[in-house]
Amino acid sequence: MIIPLRKGRDLVQPNKFYFVILILSYASEEKVADMKEKNIISMSEKAREYAYWKHNRPSESQRYGSAPYSSHLENVVDVIKRYMYHLDEECHEDVIAAGYLHDAVEDTDTTPEMLKTMFNLRIAELVLRVSNERGWDKKEILFKTLPKIWQNKLATFLKMSDRIANGTNSKKGGSERAISLYKRYSKEYPIFRYALKVEGEFDDMWLELDAIFDFEYPD
Repeated sequence: MIIPLRKGRDLVQPNKFYFVILILSYASEEKVADMKEKNIISMSEKAREYAYWKHNRPSESQRYGSAPYSSHLENVVDVIKRYMYHLDEECHEDVIAAGYLHDAVEDTDTTPEMLKTMFNLRIAELVLRVSNERGWDKKEILFKTLPKIWQNKLATFLKMSDRIANGTNSKKGGSERAISLYKRYSKEYPIFRYALKVEGEFDDMWLELDAIFDFEYPD
């Protein structure tokens, strides 16, 4: 069976995202002020500082195996930097920032509106696009989330970087959780690949993902 590849992205503009209007929490305002005092200027540095502050908490949900969650964020950014040559230079800083923030909406009390206010609209949109939608199970979540990622080339790049980092870490990990995650990612991968792969786009990243998940293209 041959699985067709998309030749490109639909040129029809997706519906605008309607961000939930929420007032920034006092704690977040304090953090922004703290970053200004530290003279943190670049968007990626601000994002790193904020993401570390939000994720490195003493809770099981904010751990990455035995390591602090920030280790995963750095792994994702490392992948982004390795493949950054695929992207226009003007968006590099925003994509790195989104790499640090990619789980902020999904796993913390951060909202898209907060990210838009603290950073910019593009970073907020990228994080929102790669954040999981709600669903009864992993399959439903996947089918709701992947289409909104595919609509945006930068979001696809960001999600692929995240999956390379997660796949690599879970494959080499020996814990029960790592083994379970790798099995889940491997099971999802054919759907993930079909939904996001565009012919001629990020080919070397797809080759790395194929190797991580031992994927063989069907005849």
